[in-house]
Amino acid sequence: MANKDDDIPLRIGFLMFIGVAITILSIMSVTALWKRDYLYGGLFLTVAAALTLVFYRKRMVTLYLNALGLVFVLAGPTAIFHPSIPGILLTVGSAVGIILLIRWHTRKFPTLTAKDWKTMYDNK
Repeated sequence: MANKDDDIPLRIGFLMFIGVAITILSIMSVTALWKRDYLYGGLFLTVAAALTLVFYRKRMVTLYLNALGLVFVLAGPTAIFHPSIPGILLTVGSAVGIILLIRWHTRKFPTLTAKDWKTMYDNK
């Protein structure tokens, strides 16, 4: 039976879902701006910025980890099966970004343990 401390509360699951939505909207805005479709690019960027301000105003480390993890997961298999220089750089860059962000966070808060992972979603 699973430990009750390992369960993901509904609030944290919702924030993870919003983080994924923000990341996908940001990627869609860059793609639309690249295609010179400024209306949709601006719209996607505005919605992503609004969601970030509403839900992740004081949780930026969590949003960065969520975004880097999503980019790593989505770009990783592509870099393996269809290797290209930008795909490999994106995969390696997101992995290095995750590692550096985790190292920075552990230096900033040295008293936190692995069981305190839910505190990243608090408003502190």
